Amino acid sequence: MSAPALTVVLPAHHRTEFLRSAVASVLGQSLSRSEYELIVVKNFEEEETDRFLRSQGVQLLRSDRDALGGKLAEAIAAARGEVLTFLEDDDLYAPDRLACVRRAFEDPQLGYLHNATQLVDRQGLPLAGSFRSESRRQIDVAPKDRSRRAVRWLLRASAYFNLSSIALRREAIASALPHLAETNLTCDNLLFYSALVAPLALRNEPAPLTYYRLHWSASWESTGSTEFFERERRKWGSIVDGFERIVKMADGSPIAPFAQGELLERQALFALAADPQEAPFPARRLPGLLRRGIAGDAGISVSRTVAGLALRTLAPGLERRWYAEHARRTAQHLGIA
Repeated sequence: MSAPALTVVLPAHHRTEFLRSAVASVLGQSLSRSEYELIVVKNFEEEETDRFLRSQGVQLLRSDRDALGGKLAEAIAAARGEVLTFLEDDDLYAPDRLACVRRAFEDPQLGYLHNATQLVDRQGLPLAGSFRSESRRQIDVAPKDRSRRAVRWLLRASAYFNLSSIALRREAIASALPHLAETNLTCDNLLFYSALVAPLALRNEPAPLTYYRLHWSASWESTGSTEFFERERRKWGSIVDGFERIVKMADGSPIAPFAQGELLERQALFALAADPQEAPFPARRLPGLLRRGIAGDAGISVSRTVAGLALRTLAPGLERRWYAEHARRTAQHLGIA
């Protein structure tokens, strides 16, 4: 039996609510089933769900890894496809996504493909005005072109956002593999930078081929509380750890300054979420953060980060209320608060 061209890896962790609809969106693709395989890797067994998945020809893997990257690493080791793509258990694919991925990777020089997302509600229905694409045109970066201009195009287009919107050739993922198993919240960033390290082309596709599900989370229930800041501290601490791995992976390559700039931003955001005495952000690093923001070397806007750090300096404690209000408004905007 010949190997499929594509492997879809679908990780799940302690959650069955959206799993069947995610699987159905993969199995209902316009691309022939002979062209791809689906691997579901999860840390639990559920008899009815497992029976359904096996009846659909889905390969099941049991993983006790807590980190998302650990599950991905185990599935990648079992995958047979030359091109790997992913779907988180609460997201969905547009019906023609895999056909578009298959067609794009007919170019042997393409190593990385990222597509835009459509935000959907808990029931999978599109949210009005929520088309998420930072670029309305296709961006192509040639093999070995890692110029500042080329990388900035990709960063400004958020070409790293959402694991479910990423597809890579095996060669493009090679640099990430030693770091993937311990990575949790930054797997998408790690894969993006791994592709930048490889001498292959990258493409950002503006078509919304992935549906990113927004659903209520208890984390929004106590915005601004001690528990909220504790969760934020853990989240940003994990993100900082992930970017430290990315910097290590990129060390010595042309993209190292970009990875270092992104780490600097995440360290600043971690400082905002944490107690000032626990995780102070040295004032001497602010000029570097500002330079990165002005130069556009980093992937996210630094304006709110710098504003929050200035508040911390001028009015200790006030920035925590500012941070909480920013989170609350974001939740309201997304319709999940």
